[in-house]
Amino acid sequence: KPKLTLLFTNETSDDFFEKRSSKLHRYHTTLDRKGHQVYFPWRSNWVNTSLDNMIRQWHSIEGVFGLMKNYQKLHDIDYTRVGMLRNDVVYLTPIDIMRIDNGTLDTDNEYFVIPNFAKYPVSDRMIYGPYEAVKVWAKQRFKLVEQRIKTNHDFGWKMHSERFMNSTILPAIQALGFKKNLNRDICFFRARTREMLMASDCFMAGSVRGFVKNVTNIRKVVEDTVDRNCSDVIIDEKDTNIHFLYC
Repeated sequence: KPKLTLLFTNETSDDFFEKRSSKLHRYHTTLDRKGHQVYFPWRSNWVNTSLDNMIRQWHSIEGVFGLMKNYQKLHDIDYTRVGMLRNDVVYLTPIDIMRIDNGTLDTDNEYFVIPNFAKYPVSDRMIYGPYEAVKVWAKQRFKLVEQRIKTNHDFGWKMHSERFMNSTILPAIQALGFKKNLNRDICFFRARTREMLMASDCFMAGSVRGFVKNVTNIRKVVEDTVDRNCSDVIIDEKDTNIHFLYC
C-alpha cells in the first residue's frame, strides 16, 4: 500500500502581491475604447474583491500543483491520475478518483471529472482525472485567460470563473483528447466562518444522485458526517433557496 504523504505550502499576502500585483492591476484597470473593463466581468454581480479572491485561488491552485510536481520529480514518481480537491468544504459523499459517474471505473484513464452542481454554466470547484488533463486546469489559467480576452464573444464576462472554465479551460483539456464527465455522485458543502455550511450547494444549478432537497434530510446527513448537532439558518429571507447550517 502506498505511503500517505502530506505536504503544505504557505505564503503571506506580501508574497502573493509581489508575484501577482502587476496582473491584478491589469485585470482591474485595462479598458477598451468605450471605457469598459476588458478583463473584469462587469456584467456580473462581482465587486473588486471578488476578482482579487479568484486570483488568490488561481495562485494557490497553481502553487499546490507545483508542490506535487516537485515531489514527483524528487522521488521519480510517474503520476497518471490526480485530483484537485478543496480543503474548505465538508464532503458528504466519498470520492474515488478512479471512478466516473455512477461508480464506473475509468479503465482507460480518458475522463476528467467535475461535479454536477454549481453549473454556472459548469462547476469550477474541483476536478480529478488524467494527470495531463488536471495540469491544464491547475497550471494554465493565467496563460489561457489572455487567449479568452482576444475572442469577440462573452463581452463583459471575460474573467467570470465558470464562464472562463466553460469556454476556454475545459475545451483546452478536451483538445488533448480527454473527455468530460459530470459525476452526479459527488456532493460537498462549502464551509464558512462561525461554523457555518452552505447547505444548498449541491442543489444550486444542478443535482446530486440520491440527495433529496429537503431541509430535514440535509441536516441529518450533515450531522451524521460531522458528528455534531446542526441548526438551520436562512441568511436572506427573500431567497430561501440559499440555506445554511450552523454546526
